[in-house]
Amino acid sequence: MCAIEGNTFLTNKGLNPVVNFNFMLRVEAVMDVPCKSVRAFTKENEYEYIQEGGLNDYVHMRRKPISKPFTFQVERYVATDYIDPLPNGAELILPLLLFVSHEGNNFLPEAVSRCYTFTGCTVTAKEYGALSSEQSGLLVETTTIAYHQLLVIDTPHNRKTVDSVSKMSNRRGSLDATPPVEPRLFDAKTKLANKPNVAVEPRLFDAKTKLVATRTPPAEPRLFDPRIKK
Repeated sequence: MCAIEGNTFLTNKGLNPVVNFNFMLRVEAVMDVPCKSVRAFTKENEYEYIQEGGLNDYVHMRRKPISKPFTFQVERYVATDYIDPLPNGAELILPLLLFVSHEGNNFLPEAVSRCYTFTGCTVTAKEYGALSSEQSGLLVETTTIAYHQLLVIDTPHNRKTVDSVSKMSNRRGSLDATPPVEPRLFDAKTKLANKPNVAVEPRLFDAKTKLVATRTPPAEPRLFDPRIKK
């Protein structure tokens, strides 16, 4: 909860936590790679500890240069693409994007809840899954990727946002479908197509004007006044 009422940036009610099974990896901003799993990765700094003399309950920490690259591993199924998007030794130009969505198979910007951005990526190793004739299973390969920096971008969604995104996705999915054509009936009198279950106003033919006119309401009876002669 937020002490400052009305501040949406600091309000946290925990109503819509992010799921961990709707994710997708985007390579070079062109290829979308479905993955079986992405193993846990960390971002940490290395420090040098300096201890003073005496009985102190703390130590001083001074940051030191990184001695090893940061890595994460991606498991994906074999023979799902004609071209391997992550060959061994590849140095990617654009950052790798790992999208986590709260909707299945929907990774549009309005549906993504978290985005991991990996810069300076290099594929350092590939491990191919074991083959066994004693049990059935899917063949997978594990790709190890080293990176320089990790940027995490969160986009929290409240209940109104989730409902609006669901409506937008349903509307987008129904664009390809042809909308049903409303049946219309042909009126022989007016020679126009009218909607069903709509009462058509009867029309009469006027012999003087030779036009189809609407039925005139009955005229109000009037008395003859000899002074007006009308």
